[in-house]
Amino acid sequence: MKDTSIQQDVHLTDFFRKGLQTAQSEVDIQLAADTEFYLVSLLERLVPSHTRNQTSDLREPLAFKLRRSLNAEGPSARLAMQDLGESALLLASLFSGFLSRKLVDVEYCMGMGAGAYQRLAYSSRIRIRGGSPREAFEELAARFHEVVRILWAVRDLRSFTTQQDILRLYEVWVRTGNPEVAKRLAHLGITPQSDASLTHH
Repeated sequence: MKDTSIQQDVHLTDFFRKGLQTAQSEVDIQLAADTEFYLVSLLERLVPSHTRNQTSDLREPLAFKLRRSLNAEGPSARLAMQDLGESALLLASLFSGFLSRKLVDVEYCMGMGAGAYQRLAYSSRIRIRGGSPREAFEELAARFHEVVRILWAVRDLRSFTTQQDILRLYEVWVRTGNPEVAKRLAHLGITPQSDASLTHH
């Protein structure tokens, strides 16, 4: 009898790998295989029913995560820094809607995330040899903005049908000027204005 959990894992991995590859083609950005594998693993952990679900608490401020990683030592420090990097990456891309309720923006998340992966790449080079995705960390640090664009394309693979979805998408464009977001809005029949701003009543 075949192990259904293994079959589900394989199916999930293949699903996210194809999604990432499609997104890379759409934005004309190609990542290294190690980085792609790392991102597939991260996306897998977003699935609530997945047995290895270990996603970060995105409600916790990134500054708190940074402080915890800097105060920790050894493997604990590395895990805390990776938690910071992954949280920043997810907030800047797939879950940027959270930012509308916070006093931070996408650029802040990008800075925190790139810095976290830069520290991870350095610590992996001098301390952790076997099994460390050092190359993935290095690419994530150097190309964090591009990885965010890829994950935005992954998110856009699903359709935005509700008014709330469209409004959130427009808010993200106003905050970031992301060309992929502008393209998605255009497909929805909305032309972003260069002088647009967000007004809270």
